[in-house]
Amino acid sequence: MLNFDSCVTLTPERAVSKYYAGLIKNLVYQNPLSATRISDKIAGLLETARKDFANLIGARPAEIIFTSSGSEANNLAIKGFLAANPSRPKGVLTTFYEHSSVMAPIKSAAGNGYKFARASCAEIAESAHEKTNLMPHGAALAAFVMASGETGEAFPIKEMTAAARAREIAVHCDACLTAGRISIDAGSLGVDMMSVSAHKFGGPAGVGALYVRPGTRLFPLIEGGVEERGLRAGFYNVPAIAAAGLAARMALESMDERNAALKKLKLILCDEINKRIKGVKWVAGPDSPLNFYASFILPATNAENLISRLSNSNILVSPYSWCVSAAKTPDSLIHKGIEEYEAAGYMRICLSHHNTEKEISSLAGKIANFIR
Repeated sequence: MLNFDSCVTLTPERAVSKYYAGLIKNLVYQNPLSATRISDKIAGLLETARKDFANLIGARPAEIIFTSSGSEANNLAIKGFLAANPSRPKGVLTTFYEHSSVMAPIKSAAGNGYKFARASCAEIAESAHEKTNLMPHGAALAAFVMASGETGEAFPIKEMTAAARAREIAVHCDACLTAGRISIDAGSLGVDMMSVSAHKFGGPAGVGALYVRPGTRLFPLIEGGVEERGLRAGFYNVPAIAAAGLAARMALESMDERNAALKKLKLILCDEINKRIKGVKWVAGPDSPLNFYASFILPATNAENLISRLSNSNILVSPYSWCVSAAKTPDSLIHKGIEEYEAAGYMRICLSHHNTEKEISSLAGKIANFIR
């Protein structure tokens, strides 16, 4: 199987899988808060993973809250912050590019008296230096995604955060797609919260984390325990968290090497597609900012049918994020200026360091053959 859909999940390194399997087989479970030799070992595994997650995004271990996924981290950030800060203005500022696990809790808040506004990332960033007020009645929270899973754009989070902070709006950043793939420093970005997801950078599924800046008030989604400073009750999935920590460490240590290889592979992909197919319209082409991401529009092509045929040939790709309904053109594409008829032929290719030049040539050849 040739996998060009690593935006969905990144295949773990062999060392991560081996470590994970070994922990599942041999680890004796005990509450890390109890005073025993075994609980000390459990606590050590958790804190090592917490340190690895923190290093990955330029944070401190005490600022990391483990969750079961990036989606849970997004929900904890939005629902937990709004619940803990009821005296703040009843508004939320966000963009046209957010994941469904960000938009759903925002829309839920709208049903409880909150107003929300969506704006382009450039408009938000530029508003830091202008009198324009995107939320005339004020806002408690802004939710900004670091990069779009539909268009491959990377956004100016530092400038957007500065614009929000100038209006005393707290900021949550969804970095699930980018953590482990590009360099991130949560502290220098100025955000109050940041979500990450382990399976996006080669860890096991079922592990996420939320960075919480000191002084940020949150209420838990899951109550009834003291775990994670009372912000996330429940028994720890220690093997998965520990293996995710190893994946975070490996991603950070090899980031420059992986990105150099991915940049080369992306250029080869763009060249192969251009040579074999006429009339391709690039959305995220050779000069786009994410080395692992390319996307394009194929003329007079039904991308869903093409993807199905590629799947039958053991090649995995996707039209855009699987969290977006296939029946509706994503807002992110619309605001990118892509017409609905063009979106029907839209494909994204998500590369990983596991891919090879030979695989890319095979992918381009199959696409060219299938659309003739």
